[in-house]
Amino acid sequence: MALALRTAMRRFSTTSWRSSAAASEQIGLAAGSADHGSAKTWKIVTFIVAGPAIAFCMYNAYTGEMEHKAHHHQPEFVPYAHLRIRSKKWSN
Repeated sequence: MALALRTAMRRFSTTSWRSSAAASEQIGLAAGSADHGSAKTWKIVTFIVAGPAIAFCMYNAYTGEMEHKAHHHQPEFVPYAHLRIRSKKWSN
């Protein structure tokens, strides 16, 4: 029973795949060229949407960094002896 069901599903999937491929090929042939200016559309979208979005992100990151820099102060250095262990020779 399982073998018959598997065989039927395999036959159905291959025939439906073939018929859908043939249908899409016929649609593509009937339409002529499949381009329809999609490259031009994406070029316009890139400059109109992506360009300003990248510029806004750069501005937002820069202003955030400047705000952080204005409020953040470097703590005074304290030379703790246990953090400054030198076990190797200093060589130039």
